[in-house]
Amino acid sequence: MNKLIGITQRVDFIKSYNENRDCLDISWYKFLKKINLTPLPLPNLPINDATKLLKMIKMDGLILSGGNTLHSCNPKGKDVSKLRDDFEFLLIDHALKNNIPIIGICRGMQIINKYFNGRLVKIDNDKSKHIIKKLDKKLNLPRQVNSFHNWGIRISDLASQLSPTAVDEKNFVEAFIHQNKKLVGLMWHPERDFPINKINLNIFKKLFS
Repeated sequence: MNKLIGITQRVDFIKSYNENRDCLDISWYKFLKKINLTPLPLPNLPINDATKLLKMIKMDGLILSGGNTLHSCNPKGKDVSKLRDDFEFLLIDHALKNNIPIIGICRGMQIINKYFNGRLVKIDNDKSKHIIKKLDKKLNLPRQVNSFHNWGIRISDLASQLSPTAVDEKNFVEAFIHQNKKLVGLMWHPERDFPINKINLNIFKKLFS
C-alpha cells in the first residue's frame, strides 16, 4: 500500500463568490505518484478541530506546501492566513513528536524556520530560474531551481536547529535540514518543473522511505 502523505493547502479568497478556499496544485498528485506516494490534502482548520483530525488520521509524512505570505511577515497582506499559520505550527509540532518526516516547500520552508525561531527578510524576486551553490553533500540537489518566493532566509537568520545545505547567488538559504530530525526545507517548487526533475523526486523518496 502506498504511503499516505499529508499536504497542506494555500488559502485563496475568491472575490466573485465571496469565499475563502483551500487550494492545492494538482501537479502535486502527479509528482508524488511517480514515487508511489498518496497525497492527503489537509484542510486549514482551527486548532481544536485540527487536533481532533490528527487523532483520526495516520500520516507517513508531511508536506508543507507553498503559497500565502506568513501573517507575521505582513499582517495586513491580502494573501495571508493566520488560520493556516496556526494550523501548520500545530502540524509541525505533531509531526516532530510522532517522528513523522517533514518537507517544507517555499513558504513551507519559511514557516519551519519561524517555528524554530528563525527570521525572514523581504527580497526582490525576479521569478527566474537560478543556479544554487551546494554547501555540503548531505542532500543531492539539482544545480538549477525555479524561484517563486518574496521572502528569504539569510544564513544568519536561520534557526539554530537547522543546517543550510545550499544557498543562492546572494547567499540566501535555498535548502536546509534539521540537525537530528527527518526534516528538509526547499525554497523552490519541485512540483512546478516539467518534465519532473528526478533529483527532486529522489529527495522526497529518500525522506519518506
